[in-house]
Amino acid sequence: CDLNQEDIEGSVCNSKAMQKKQHRCLSIIDRCFPPHHSDASTKLHHQFEKLYCAHLECESAGKRQKKIPDALRKSSVRVQASAKSETGSSEGWRKFWIVVFILFMLILLIFYIGICLYRKDMSIMDDLQKLSNTRRQKRLELIKSKPF
Repeated sequence: CDLNQEDIEGSVCNSKAMQKKQHRCLSIIDRCFPPHHSDASTKLHHQFEKLYCAHLECESAGKRQKKIPDALRKSSVRVQASAKSETGSSEGWRKFWIVVFILFMLILLIFYIGICLYRKDMSIMDDLQKLSNTRRQKRLELIKSKPF
């Protein structure tokens, strides 16, 4: 849920904004833990609703302390830490795929260079065969032209 320290500590409570935040919080919890799906889901739904959404009211904001509850603060720290680790792991995967792409391109380049050299080698062999054939023909002509 979007819960800012300013929302709690602010002197004026905007009831529409708090209702919107509470509704958003409840919809998220409903999606994650459907209330009548199973006993465990219902229990988790009620626990998270009390922990995260119940205090998003102007009446309770005036009565409660000026600090975010410890459980909420700890969970937000865990969420931030997991978000940082996810970005680190996604960055690691990104580097991995860049390296794989570069290696693939190098292998492809070597393959095409090999094909070009093979073709060039074959064309040189053809030229040598043509050259040797013309030399044989000249020798045969010389032999035929000389009388015995």
